[in-house]
Amino acid sequence: MASDKTNITRGTGNLEMHPTFLMIANIASDVRMKATAQAWRCVAFIPTPKFDVHNDFQGILQARVWHKCMDKVCVNLKIAAKVGTFTPDPFGLVRYVFMPLVAYQADLPEQQLIACVAKDSYPVSLATLANFGDSQPYSPRTGNHMLRQIYGISHVKQLTGRDHRDIQRTIVPSIAGAAPPKAVRAIRAIVDFIYIAQNPIYTPTSITQMEAALAEFHRHKQAILDAEARQGKKGAMDHFWIPKLELLQSFARAVKNSGNILQYTADHTFQRTSHQSDFIFQIVRLLDIAEKVRQFELYTLLRLFHQDLVNVAIRTEQDEIADLDPELAWVLQFATAAEEIQYQSPRPVQNHFLKGLTSDDSNIAFHLTVVPDIHSTSMHDAAISLNLPDLSAALYNFVKGLSIKQCCSQGSFNGQGGIDLGFDKVQLWFKFRLQQHSVFKTQVIMPSQMVQAFSPSNDAPFGNCDTVLIQLKTTEMPEVAQVRTVIVPIARKGSVLHPALNQPIAYIQLFKVVSSPAQQPDVDMFVVKRAFHSEPSLNGDTQRLGGFIPLTLITQAIELIPVYGERMDRTINAMNSLEVPLYFYVNNSSDKEVYRSMMRFDS
Repeated sequence: MASDKTNITRGTGNLEMHPTFLMIANIASDVRMKATAQAWRCVAFIPTPKFDVHNDFQGILQARVWHKCMDKVCVNLKIAAKVGTFTPDPFGLVRYVFMPLVAYQADLPEQQLIACVAKDSYPVSLATLANFGDSQPYSPRTGNHMLRQIYGISHVKQLTGRDHRDIQRTIVPSIAGAAPPKAVRAIRAIVDFIYIAQNPIYTPTSITQMEAALAEFHRHKQAILDAEARQGKKGAMDHFWIPKLELLQSFARAVKNSGNILQYTADHTFQRTSHQSDFIFQIVRLLDIAEKVRQFELYTLLRLFHQDLVNVAIRTEQDEIADLDPELAWVLQFATAAEEIQYQSPRPVQNHFLKGLTSDDSNIAFHLTVVPDIHSTSMHDAAISLNLPDLSAALYNFVKGLSIKQCCSQGSFNGQGGIDLGFDKVQLWFKFRLQQHSVFKTQVIMPSQMVQAFSPSNDAPFGNCDTVLIQLKTTEMPEVAQVRTVIVPIARKGSVLHPALNQPIAYIQLFKVVSSPAQQPDVDMFVVKRAFHSEPSLNGDTQRLGGFIPLTLITQAIELIPVYGERMDRTINAMNSLEVPLYFYVNNSSDKEVYRSMMRFDS
């Protein structure tokens, strides 16, 4: 179950209710975490009345109303949990089942309401306000201390909103150098904890890592106070009396008891359709009508295509790699695109493994649009428009089988003649899509990522080119590189392309690792530096180390953040942040998948 106090409408004087949601626990997390999957059902709106009494009694009376209403809403569920009940399963067979409450999801104020504790007490453990910043966990608040029937509170909703999550992804490398090292380390540790806590799958090792990250934060958190970085309305604060810090102590226990921490929020604003006073009944009718319309759409589709009303196409988990909604997958088996587009449901992830290029181990798929961004151009013109003076030389070196690092030592601007490559023109792509399997569930295909490699323009004088990891056959560790363009040669009439050119190839510029996470434990990220040729270009300028590789050697899209140091270079902006600086952090906090995959290289 889940609930969250929310505004009914923005035009009724901030009237609030508690929408209460219900879901069965065996629905896959990939489905229940999508709002459009209809996995959660709103079963009640519990009012938050205003009483004509002194303010000291408002909260107590509202809490009693909530508990009384919830008791009525759950009366049949409590019977089913205690003595069981008969209910039909999806195949029409009647089963005798028990329905215990596995977990109750709510934010902190509502947890306090449910647990009947004051605002300075923590609802999941016996900690109080003065204990919230302590590093040791306190005993759980069980039936021995509160009402014996309340067991299922496991956690609160996701910690931050979208803006806070964006800050979370970049805060560690952004403050490194400007903030005290121990303060950076404390922030990095809490970010590590948040990412590990959001894992869809847990192991004893990951739980231990989560506990270790929290312990590291508590060891170094005093540095945040010493730097006066914890600010309140009256200035710097000298304590960590934060309820959610105490919440973090219960995560490991909650995972062991209830499984992964569901990232769900019931924080929706429900709008009424008129200015009449019966908006409560309107909400109930709208929810009921929406459910009936959805069922009617499914029923008519099944009848239209003469399908059985029972979905017997049960597939193995390994076959469900690209679907988010089993119900939609059922419809897609028989409905045409015209009918399917009218059926509201989360769209399935497009599977580029079926038709796109794949890596040698088939773990990565690549997709180029059928129509290139530039249909036909010479290598000379491409080098000018892309500002890559060594483009032609790099192509000859690629055909010769020279690695990019060999070109650095042997020189890359000479020795182009003597080889007929079988083409005069090339096609250029400024973007492509890269798709991977989830590092948590290898049977799940992740949504594809766009990797951009746009040429210089007025808005972006240096171009707009993304960074990736590449796996060269000459090295064990992946290399960090920036993609500048993707080309496919157009065979000259009557000529045959060199075998190395019968595939899309990418021109990339390399970075070299200058320090590992172990060498910078405060930030715990790789630091890379722009790599340059050992010799200047033909016009005497220092030339970045670059060359061609098969597109399929790219393994992952990553994010680089400049090493700003104590003071940021004011000339750096969004358009040149990858071009002006020389040193960068490889950001392992850009998303959960990257965080998990980068852990393999930390050692």
